[in-house]
Amino acid sequence: VHRRRFHDLTVEATRQDAGWQATLAGRDVAGQVSWASAGDGKLVARLSTLVLPPVTTEIEPRKPDGGAERRLPAVDLVAESFTYEGKNLGRLTVQAQPQASDWQLQRLEITNPESKFAMNGRWTIAETSRTDVTVKLNVSDVGKFLTRLGWPDRMIGGAATLEGPINWSGNPTRFDIPSLSGQLTLEVKNG
Repeated sequence: VHRRRFHDLTVEATRQDAGWQATLAGRDVAGQVSWASAGDGKLVARLSTLVLPPVTTEIEPRKPDGGAERRLPAVDLVAESFTYEGKNLGRLTVQAQPQASDWQLQRLEITNPESKFAMNGRWTIAETSRTDVTVKLNVSDVGKFLTRLGWPDRMIGGAATLEGPINWSGNPTRFDIPSLSGQLTLEVKNG
């Protein structure tokens, strides 16, 4: 679990039945968020901006108590402008649902004019946390895509597809390189 610090954030929230409705306004996040506490809970967010600041603290996940595993809520999130580690990646869509001891990632999609990244699969939340997903990245202009990621002047033009199943120890937001395994297929042409 990771803690991030958001700056200059104003929150206006109202209680509604068994949940909350909030308007967020700040330089890192802006938009509408609602929380329903029924069942495992559900977070719905429609954001114009989402900037994930650097991690300030890493928290060791709790071990399950007597077999009772920590459950995550359902998530339905759209951020029109998503910035991660200082790079504006485009539009982010996340749809996820708890299921038994897993968190089913039904859809994680990041789109921008040069590319579309899609991921789905599951995060097993137990004494040993594990992420198993299928990824697909379609890039229509590899040169512009690499510039977006902070590597300008590496290639002119080009199209690419990267896809396949991968898995690693830990949560979906942080690749654990030592435990990463899978089989990815890469095709690059016309660059």
